[in-house]
Amino acid sequence: MNDYKKFKSIDNIEQKYTLGGFLGSGAFGQVRKCTHIDTGNEFAIKVMQKDMVKKRKIYLKLLENELSILGSKCHPKIIRIVDLMEDANNYYIVSEIVEGGELFKRLC
Repeated sequence: MNDYKKFKSIDNIEQKYTLGGFLGSGAFGQVRKCTHIDTGNEFAIKVMQKDMVKKRKIYLKLLENELSILGSKCHPKIIRIVDLMEDANNYYIVSEIVEGGELFKRLC
């Protein structure tokens, strides 16, 4: 994913965002609330360990598909990606925060 054109390199995520409470977890990692330090705006941040994503090619492909879909669509019913960053150990996807719990739990 180092060549993924939209990920920006960052030394420490906490230079830009204050990480907050746990919102959920998925195949790639965990989702937490975060606050942009400069603006005070709240977002959701998906934190994914690079080792886990790179462990199997299918994980990398699924992540690329997710980013391709979310990054190319603009619709009130689809979350908007705000920022994509990476450091030495993790990928970070910052998106709008959606209240109401996990979609999967609502579908079951």
